[in-house]
Order: sequence, then structure tokens, then C-alpha cells
Amino acid sequence: IIMPLSAQGFVNVVLAPVNYALTQVFGEASTVTTPSNMTEFFMLLLAVCVIAPVLEEILFRGIIMKLLAPYGFFIAALISSIAFAMLHLSPTGFFVILFLGVVMAVIRYISGSIFACMVFHAMNNFFSVMQLIFKDQIEVIGNVYVIFIIITGLIFPLIMLLYKKVYPAFESYSR
Repeated sequence: IIMPLSAQGFVNVVLAPVNYALTQVFGEASTVTTPSNMTEFFMLLLAVCVIAPVLEEILFRGIIMKLLAPYGFFIAALISSIAFAMLHLSPTGFFVILFLGVVMAVIRYISGSIFACMVFHAMNNFFSVMQLIFKDQIEVIGNVYVIFIIITGLIFPLIMLLYKKVYPAFESYSR
């Protein structure tokens, strides 16, 4: 399974020329402001790392993919991922978000669970928030990036195994 940072990093490298051109046309993608106090920081984390992943995964990997399932996984994954990318209103980040949508669709398909997508989505958003906050401290971001890939790479598969063991009844229902 591709983890949030490696997926985002891969797409950022591969699509760097496209993203550069889109940035020249549309400007920078980030519209989120850096929190100025702890209350704003925790509200940002709540909104971006809890509420958004839960609601977006229910909509895109839950409802939309289930509605499109009769047309096959490829169509369901592609259409839900395009809709997911468009919802974010970021022309410069469209392809990165589209790719992450496809990754989450694959996670949904493999795991049979939108819970796994929610966890993946929350981890990806958490790292994005940390990048926003520590954008001026490149070394910190680099170290966090490496540590997060290692931790995510070790913990995420364990979460999936535990989830399947604890909630086996959801396997047949959630596909």
C-alpha cells in the first residue's frame, strides 16, 4: 500500500513540470492561513484532520463509489477521484489530489472499508498541516517526512490487519 507521503511525493516529482505550469497560470495553491495561536491550531487540526477526512471519505469512497460500483472499479475509482480533486478547488494541486483519490479508492477496494481511507486521508492531511506550519524550516520538514514515512509504513498495515480481525462482519457488507 502506498502511504500518504510517498504517494504525494511521487506525484509531486512526476508532475513537477505540470504543477509548475499550473502555478504560473493560477498562482499558489494554498489558501489556508497559518494558525496564530493554539486554539486556531487545534481547530485547524480538527477541521482538516478529522472532520474533512470523515465526511469526504463517506461521500467519495462510500456513497459515490458504491453508486458507481455497477460500472466497475475503474470507473467508480476514476469518477470519485475526479470529483474529489474538483471539490478541493485547486487547479495547481488537481493532479496530486486526483492521484491521492485513486490511492484511497484502491485502499477502499483492498480493505473493503472506508475507515482505512479515513485514516490514510487524516494522516495525509496532518502532514500537509505540518508542512504549512513549518514551511520555513525545511530541515524539520525533511526529518518529519522521513520519520512519518517510516512510522506510517509500519503502523498502517498493522491497523488494517487489526481492523479486519476486530470487525470481520463489515468485510462483506462494506464492499
